[in-house]
Amino acid sequence: GRWADSVGGQFSLHVPDLAALHPRWAGVVRGEGTLAGRRTAVRIDADVAADGVRMDSLSVARARGVIAVEIDSTPSGVVDLDFTAFSSGAVVIDSASLHAEGTSPAHSVAVQLYGPRGDLTLDVAGRLLDRAWHGMINRLDLAQADIGDWSLASPVSLTISDSSARVDSLCLAADDSSVCGAGTWHRTEPWSAQASLTAVPVALLGPFVPEGVSVSGAIDGTLRASAGVDGALDAHLAETVGPGEVSYPGGVGRRTFD
Repeated sequence: GRWADSVGGQFSLHVPDLAALHPRWAGVVRGEGTLAGRRTAVRIDADVAADGVRMDSLSVARARGVIAVEIDSTPSGVVDLDFTAFSSGAVVIDSASLHAEGTSPAHSVAVQLYGPRGDLTLDVAGRLLDRAWHGMINRLDLAQADIGDWSLASPVSLTISDSSARVDSLCLAADDSSVCGAGTWHRTEPWSAQASLTAVPVALLGPFVPEGVSVSGAIDGTLRASAGVDGALDAHLAETVGPGEVSYPGGVGRRTFD
């Protein structure tokens, strides 16, 4: 390549076996790219790939990425990543994709995850301002066999920094059911959180119900909690369960509740 008032060049990476770097690693990693532009405004384009990667408890069967970055007074870029058969500890994902683009003042990220326990779709957009990230969750979809399909009722604003965080009312809805929550946290001030349940099926408690027992009905409720900087917790819970029914295995019995 060359480096003067104008910039141009190529680069490549090929690691045929990660075990050469660490005995508990395995897999192949490769990449290639180009640089072009001026010293004050450089564009980098790169393609990266990995196959059969294992690093301790983390493994990825296949990964592909395309990166395009422009480095100038306001850096910008586009990143596309795709993964197949990802696992790390108890987390198992069949396939995943990530698309990110924009600048520090304005950027967006879209994530899709598909796995044996369910699927997730997330779209967020935001900006960095005064050492804090200010963003909007524009889409959040959850699909899982035990809990059904849930979607974000409306966009949600949130702010995150190293000393505080705030999320406005975040509501996930499924048919006539909804789960909502909001909260604030500050390193030197009390935190607070609120949550509400509306017609949430009791069946969602299935993973916590003994085998063979079936439950029906719905839950409505509210929770308000706060804590001072000294850690003292103040919480208030109000809930209504029913009408519903609990059925026991083997015809042992059935119980109804209002």
